[in-house]
Amino acid sequence: MPYDPDFLGTVSVPLPTLLPATAQEAWNGGTPVHHTNYSLVFHQGRELAVYTAANVDGDRLVGGISRRSFTFDPEVPNQIQIDNDRGYKGFPTPPANPWDAGHLARRKDVHWPDEVT
Repeated sequence: MPYDPDFLGTVSVPLPTLLPATAQEAWNGGTPVHHTNYSLVFHQGRELAVYTAANVDGDRLVGGISRRSFTFDPEVPNQIQIDNDRGYKGFPTPPANPWDAGHLARRKDVHWPDEVT
């Protein structure tokens, strides 16, 4: 199940509405990409998320979820995602890319014990 705007129960927190100029720059016209307990909109030019929205249940967080190395989001074209080779654009020699540690959503926040994959 993706991000749930009614997750809190007492108040609804809908996904943000993009301004037209941002929607034009966003991949797929700003249509959210849905994953387990989070959704995101991806910016084509910046090669990062415009936003991510995640449901985090502190009572269900557990340790021991292993960190994975960088992988492309399979729902977004690879060529518009920052990777370990491109890292920080504009630098003559990009440093190691720190974005490979879950820059879209922290894995242990959104994968609860019965949902770890």
